Amino acid sequence: MAIANRFWHALDKGDVQEAVACYLPSATVWHNFDQKPMNVAESEAAHRAFVGSFVERSTTQVRREFFEDGFVQQHILIVRMNSDGARRAWAICVLMRFRDGKIASIAEYIDRAGSFSPSDDSN
Repeated sequence: MAIANRFWHALDKGDVQEAVACYLPSATVWHNFDQKPMNVAESEAAHRAFVGSFVERSTTQVRREFFEDGFVQQHILIVRMNSDGARRAWAICVLMRFRDGKIASIAEYIDRAGSFSPSDDSN
């Protein structure tokens, strides 16, 4: 699943162009909090807003359960806020499907109100 690792590493370092390069042109991204499927261009805009909101981002404690064309991933997203420098974290679950070596779809489940203060050893 090198393409998934490449995708999250790109977002962690703020390289939206590299993250979007991991998608098939027909890829869709869906989030439970708005339930609106996004195409690649819309997802790119959302990634840019995400990267622009946080001075630091890291995907930690990654756990994956594989199936034929993808996996379910649970992870902790840790960020440092641009506004006040505070660190925040969220538990996230993602369903990723792949085709032809690229991301075909993402369904992301996150309780955006359920943030917490990460411990210093959570990275």
